[in-house]
Amino acid sequence: MMSNTESEQIKFKGCVNNAKAVIQLLRAIEISESAVIAFGEKGVRISTEKYRCIQSSAFLQKELFEDYALDGECEAIKIDLRLLIDCIGVFITGNLHAVADVNQRYSSFLRNNQCSLDAGSTAFNLQVSLKFTYKGYGYPLEFSVEENDACTTCTIETYPADDMPYFEISGDDVAAKVILESEFLLDVFVDFDFSSPFVRITCSKERKKIIFTTGSTSGIVHSTIEFDSPPVLSHAVERNLGFHYNLMHLKNIIKALEKSKKTAIRLNSEGLLCIQCQIPIEENDKSFVEFYFLPTVNNQ
Repeated sequence: MMSNTESEQIKFKGCVNNAKAVIQLLRAIEISESAVIAFGEKGVRISTEKYRCIQSSAFLQKELFEDYALDGECEAIKIDLRLLIDCIGVFITGNLHAVADVNQRYSSFLRNNQCSLDAGSTAFNLQVSLKFTYKGYGYPLEFSVEENDACTTCTIETYPADDMPYFEISGDDVAAKVILESEFLLDVFVDFDFSSPFVRITCSKERKKIIFTTGSTSGIVHSTIEFDSPPVLSHAVERNLGFHYNLMHLKNIIKALEKSKKTAIRLNSEGLLCIQCQIPIEENDKSFVEFYFLPTVNNQ
């Protein structure tokens, strides 16, 4: 039983009944090795960025947690995202040998950062529950699985959060928004010429369509989505827009598209692109991931 002193030290604690849901969201945003975790009243936001021009975030809504407690304001923390994913993966693979694999792969990291992974005699299954605990600045992030009398515990070292660029498109700043079925958008991506260094996204108010253009020495490929086609659920374009983006950066959303049902594409007048994917986890769950992309310098 937790003492009053221990309870007062805990800044955040939460319990998720479906570990598979957590790892599914984390894998969808894995674009770099580290991530920043921000705790809030509405849930937990895990963000990662690359080259300071692409940012991805997963939102673990408060409703996803069976137990959720936040003691006042809690500073954001930086963790090793890939280590977190691998450790949670151990809980849901059903393979005890995975524990040894993670320990071997990260032996130096675990030793240097005082992390530990204790397999105990836990029975692994797909619906395993995860309990997260964070005691505040200087403490590691702890998560554990308890089943009957067996317990698996992992502690991951935390660091002060970096000055990560924060991208956002506010409601008043949306110049174009298209919501469509994710499977349809994934089919559009398959048609891209991936030898192209860029993809141009053009939104036409008059022609009521969004056009994705890729090009290389092999030629130009135009992939068009008509706003009146059945897969498009809603659209709103305030003005004509056209911007270039690094195609290799946009490839990072493919994992999220494969798991999601609906996707929202938003653009502002400066070309900041937001692609938000709603990933069904449980009935009535609203978990989603989103990606922000800055346009390339040359947008002629």
